[in-house]
Amino acid sequence: MKRLHSPQEACQWLKEKSLSVGSKGREQKRGDLKSDSRALQAGDVFLAWPGHSHDARAYIGEVLAKGAVACLVHEAPEAEAVGNELQSWLEDPRVALYPNLKTDRGMLASAYYEDPSQSLKVSAVTGTNGKTTCAWWLTQALTQLGCNCAIAGTLGQGRLDPKTQLIQGMNEWSSCLTTMEAVELQAQMRHWLDQGVTHLNMEASSIGLKESRMDGTHIDVAMFTNFTQDHLDYHGNMEDYWLAKAMLFERLEPKACVINVDDPKGLELYQKLKANRRDVLGYSKSEDAQLGIELRAKNLKVMSSRDPNALSLDQHSSMAFEVIYQSRAYPFALNVLGDFNVSNFLAVVGALLSMGYGIDQALGACKQLSPAPGRMQAIRLPETPLVVIDYAHTPDAIEKALKSLKAVSLSQGGQLWCVMGCGGERDQSKRSAMGAAAEGLADQVVLTSDNPRREDPQVIIDQIRSGFTKPQQVKSDLDRRAAIELAVLQASNSDVVLIAGKGHENYQDINGARHAFSDAAVALEFLTERSQVSMRGGRHVH
Repeated sequence: MKRLHSPQEACQWLKEKSLSVGSKGREQKRGDLKSDSRALQAGDVFLAWPGHSHDARAYIGEVLAKGAVACLVHEAPEAEAVGNELQSWLEDPRVALYPNLKTDRGMLASAYYEDPSQSLKVSAVTGTNGKTTCAWWLTQALTQLGCNCAIAGTLGQGRLDPKTQLIQGMNEWSSCLTTMEAVELQAQMRHWLDQGVTHLNMEASSIGLKESRMDGTHIDVAMFTNFTQDHLDYHGNMEDYWLAKAMLFERLEPKACVINVDDPKGLELYQKLKANRRDVLGYSKSEDAQLGIELRAKNLKVMSSRDPNALSLDQHSSMAFEVIYQSRAYPFALNVLGDFNVSNFLAVVGALLSMGYGIDQALGACKQLSPAPGRMQAIRLPETPLVVIDYAHTPDAIEKALKSLKAVSLSQGGQLWCVMGCGGERDQSKRSAMGAAAEGLADQVVLTSDNPRREDPQVIIDQIRSGFTKPQQVKSDLDRRAAIELAVLQASNSDVVLIAGKGHENYQDINGARHAFSDAAVALEFLTERSQVSMRGGRHVH
């Protein structure tokens, strides 16, 4: 049996195998690397290692029958039994063993695709909340500056169309992971580079970092937003969760770092990095920010749509503040909901500065920033309440979204509603905390199903309800559509309704099956119904 021992040695063997197919003397297209047997086509190369839910080594016979030209297989430790299916293929010349394939796959794939990230400007953002907004806004801003951008994250992978603000170019490599699988990521970067893309802005999840999905990727700018409870079902504890986040800055060695110093862990990370390197930029929206922080926002004022000085675009409030950089103040207005988005805005400006753009260029490129789908996405029709769709699914995110919207509801003389649930088969310890956050800020709470997956939805709701001091006052409906209908039709025109947890998602995962469902579409349906009745002089009835 053949054994390979380094990414370079394995890459050379795979290239030879891939290019040996076909007529002699004719230029051959090298096959792609695939780690999913279902996506493999004749001429491709298969990489097989034991994963979290299944062992890809069990599919070697299947992929060879489909036309795989080579299989590189994770070599099992001595204590691990190699299955009979794998054992029967070890003498096949198309199969080679590689120790630590799972750990080295990113570096191997990068070498196979000729280091595509070296020719791209890659920005990566990590943090519990704000990753999607930062990646989305940075892509919008760089597009304004004339760059050909791709984005990869929770919303998908592709190029952002500057006219439609939709992700274009989805292809067979697209996945639903926040951070793409390592082999897929390198293949996708090569594809984008060949298509003329110059910049990639991606989300770096803690799970993706811990599972080495970004290894082999050269990072130009690494951004940190915040650190609060999430994903403890995977990490087990907050320390492991933090160490995974820190990998982006310490193990992957980005060229520049942009850090939110208002977050305690962010400040700790900033001080540690700043002691050893110069290319670290801290940002803060706190009036009490430490001296020496490179980028700040101060004198923040939130303006509702009723304020004559508010921006009159497609949102319903704006924020005016001063950006402080190199001892100069630059007035700026951000036309989005949520004062926490000022921090996300500063992260994007910091990234642009770290790329070499001037402050005037950076601020100019950010003048027309619009919310990412399902991120404080506002919907309002005549004679209806303001409805906001947000992906908030952690205690911190729920609290921040509700705090921001509380100011809006108070300015309108109305109440704040919150429609929320929690995902099944995920961190259960955060459920009561999310309930407590909702009760503390919302005037009306409607509990409902999120993505229950294979958990009992009622059990999830009961766990959320356990965080309430007065659970008897909480409304609930397991049917998410009915819960949204209840809130939208019972709220007054001056009220604000937050529909939290699913954001951009166009499905609901119930008992292992995905059913078409969009919070925004359902809310718009009932808002339209209500608006039409009101415009005709009638009354909406629930």
